[in-house]
Amino acid sequence: MWKRITVLFLIVFAAEVYVFAQTEQQLFEKMLNAFQTLKYDNAQEFARQITEKYDSHTRFELLEAHKILGIIAYQSDQKTNEATVQFEQALSLDQTTTLDSIYASPRTIQFFETLKSKFIAENKFDLSEKSVSYRYLIQPDPRPNATFRSMVLPGWGQIYKNDTRKGYLLITSSALTMITVGLFHVLQNNAHSDYLNATAPDDIQQKYDRYNQRYKIRNNAALLGGGVWIYAFFDALLVPPKTSKTKVTISFDISHHPSLIAQISF
Repeated sequence: MWKRITVLFLIVFAAEVYVFAQTEQQLFEKMLNAFQTLKYDNAQEFARQITEKYDSHTRFELLEAHKILGIIAYQSDQKTNEATVQFEQALSLDQTTTLDSIYASPRTIQFFETLKSKFIAENKFDLSEKSVSYRYLIQPDPRPNATFRSMVLPGWGQIYKNDTRKGYLLITSSALTMITVGLFHVLQNNAHSDYLNATAPDDIQQKYDRYNQRYKIRNNAALLGGGVWIYAFFDALLVPPKTSKTKVTISFDISHHPSLIAQISF
């Protein structure tokens, strides 16, 4: 029975991961479609969702999202500071990227190219030698690993996701229910033996009541433990991790001296 339950939860887990990946891909496609059809408000909203959930998207998707936010900020709202931030984020992912003249005005492209030249010069990129790698340092989504841990021990996955209070509460609850099940299983077996050995009518009823009470406590504790396990499993699978909105970029020049450039936002 437990083998079937484990297989069932693995199937559910695989389905949830697939649906999550499909949802993120659809979000990227919605952003592109909205931008290409000049629905800038929708495109901006979708792009911001992608950059906020940067650990769920590919480098290319993040690059396009930052470029779209930069173009919209410059062309629609005339926010040069916002455009600068977004274009620099795009360049931090790929310093060779360009803007498509179909969707960006000549003035926007000129602004971007000027910013790009300055950005490369300030960070001493040598594109001809390809000696530099500049990228996001992205924290992978910990939920798959957290889910596996919570399958083994309820609460372990929550601790892995930095939700320590909930994790220790689930571990304690699980431990108490397991101890209760084990204790009352032994007491129930002893009470059952006493009931079978009883001969006097009054004694039989009394020992049966004791056996029945311990039997129910054991089973209810087992049900409660199963509920804790199921909650810990789906909480680890579905609830986003508790992380700061910190983004870090790293620049490393092999031919000269190593350098570290951090861009941090909270």
